[in-house]
Amino acid sequence: MRLSLRKLAIITLGFIATSTATTATAAATETPTFDLSTNQLEVAELEPGQSARFAKGEVAEVLFAESEGRSTEATLTTLAAVPAPNCIVARAEKGFVQVYNNCGGSDPQRVKVVLAFGPDTQCKSIQPGTRSNVGPAAGRIDGVFLC
Repeated sequence: MRLSLRKLAIITLGFIATSTATTATAAATETPTFDLSTNQLEVAELEPGQSARFAKGEVAEVLFAESEGRSTEATLTTLAAVPAPNCIVARAEKGFVQVYNNCGGSDPQRVKVVLAFGPDTQCKSIQPGTRSNVGPAAGRIDGVFLC
């Protein structure tokens, strides 16, 4: 979820049932209020200090916009989100994950193996033309990524 104290958007569908009235409020500086109590789909972008009220029986979807230059969630923008080349292969063998580096060259590749139903392996450097045990095979291998 992206959080921001600067802006947030409200989307409401007036025909879906929920419980009691709800108020969504941004940072307190001004007090203009949007009334979204109609039976239509409406979108309102709130500035800091603005609020929105919803009548009983209405549903609101609140989306938080990201602040400029700042993010409060961890994002995979590092090389860890880049898939390893096809010449790097991970296999589960005898209860462990073996990573084969069949790439040419002389530089090692740092890789991480993503496992389903278990923790991902740590990043490990694999020399070209070799294989390495990177950890236990706690689940299905979902992919190999560069670190």
